[in-house]
Amino acid sequence: MLPGSIVFGGVLLVTLLYFAVVDFLYVGRLAAYVFLVEEPDPELKASLLLPSDDDILSDIPGLVPPLEAAGS
Repeated sequence: MLPGSIVFGGVLLVTLLYFAVVDFLYVGRLAAYVFLVEEPDPELKASLLLPSDDDILSDIPGLVPPLEAAGS
């Protein structure tokens, strides 16, 4: 129904778009690897280790008193 050049152009366009998205995701994955390998700044590391103000959602043991001590 369509001329071969239009079909070829469409296939070429879809192929180029696919490879652009795949390359974008691959570069993002490589950037994530580099971020994980590099040591973060000491200030950032300290801010990640500080306990939060919200003890209810905290997963650091010892921040929330036991239930017996909280009632008295």
